[in-house]
Amino acid sequence: MADNRTAEPWLRSEISNGLLSLMSLSLPGHPPYDTIKMTAYTWCDVLMAENITWDADADIQRLRAGFRALARNSERWPQPRHLLASMPDRPRPLALSEGKPNPDNMKRLAEMFRGFKEALEKKGRFI
Repeated sequence: MADNRTAEPWLRSEISNGLLSLMSLSLPGHPPYDTIKMTAYTWCDVLMAENITWDADADIQRLRAGFRALARNSERWPQPRHLLASMPDRPRPLALSEGKPNPDNMKRLAEMFRGFKEALEKKGRFI
């Protein structure tokens, strides 16, 4: 497993807070209260070993939503894999729409290219 100290402070904090929330539910199979700190380190180790580039801006709300889903749906103490499965996907970047070309812009671009071509031909560098 990865060294748990490689987890950034924000990730350790989110995992610790999420686990404390789950502990308050007293789900069957929960770890002893005096081991929650080690449990948090273990969860960080497991999550850091995943092929995920953790990013505070992209993942804090996802982690919180995942822990909320675990609290809402778990009947037994969950494993880190259950958290990963409960987290929503990262939002996808907006795709550019395929708009129709503007005829005026197309005319301007054609004129620009003609001008470039003429300038290059005058210098003898147009193939």
